[in-house]
Amino acid sequence: MRMTHNNHSLRRRCQVAELSYSRWGKSVSLHLQPRKKTSQAGELPSRGGQFLGLRRSSWVFVGLAILGLCLVGCKQRVKIKEKVLGEEETVAVKESVEKPHLEPTATPRPTRRPQARIVKTPLPAPSPTPTPAIDYTPIVVDASAMWTDKATSDPAGGKKLSRNGFLQVDNVQVPYPIAEVVLEMKGTHLGNVWPEVDLNMFNRTEKKNFFPWPRDYVTTSSFHLFVKKVDPPMPPGTYLITFRYYNDSPSDNPEEDRAVTLKRIELRP
Repeated sequence: MRMTHNNHSLRRRCQVAELSYSRWGKSVSLHLQPRKKTSQAGELPSRGGQFLGLRRSSWVFVGLAILGLCLVGCKQRVKIKEKVLGEEETVAVKESVEKPHLEPTATPRPTRRPQARIVKTPLPAPSPTPTPAIDYTPIVVDASAMWTDKATSDPAGGKKLSRNGFLQVDNVQVPYPIAEVVLEMKGTHLGNVWPEVDLNMFNRTEKKNFFPWPRDYVTTSSFHLFVKKVDPPMPPGTYLITFRYYNDSPSDNPEEDRAVTLKRIELRP
């Protein structure tokens, strides 16, 4: 904004007030000329009055001019803004016409391939190993098959011990507990004393020695079954079986001889 005064004419009056306004590349000029004021009865106004009158009138016009220019600038700004908005709307409409409206399509969901269903078949439970049936048939050991150091064969069967000695058999397999031991035997006396014998059984599986038949006398001259109960029973296992004769004695009478004959041993469950 620029305002110029003619300094040469300030003493009497203000001839021209020029106001220029520039906005958005356009300039507007306003020329103001204050009204002449005459003094009463031909009196000449004083310098101070002229100057004060000039100032008051000039500032009023300047204020009005500024207000008018502001209104003009606001209208111009609104028009420019409307023009810009109009151009943007035109472009948007044009683009909408050129580009056809496409409906949004749903994104296809990936399809799952059917999976083969794995059925776990439980393994069959292992069948328990069948316990072999135990044969409870009594085990019979024939004396004729036993090893001996001094025995001789008896014509009626079995083996005869005329001297102190033994009959023995090894590796006899017994699958069950032994509850009874049977000895089939006979003897001859000397001086009314009968032969004294015993039976020893060593369990090789248990590493234990058993005496199911402690020392006892054979008091019959014909074969007889002598039965002994075993309590508690002897365990099953592999046995070494030994039969012994203990009380041989010399005799002056050849018709008398103390001796024992063993025919068989039977082990019962």
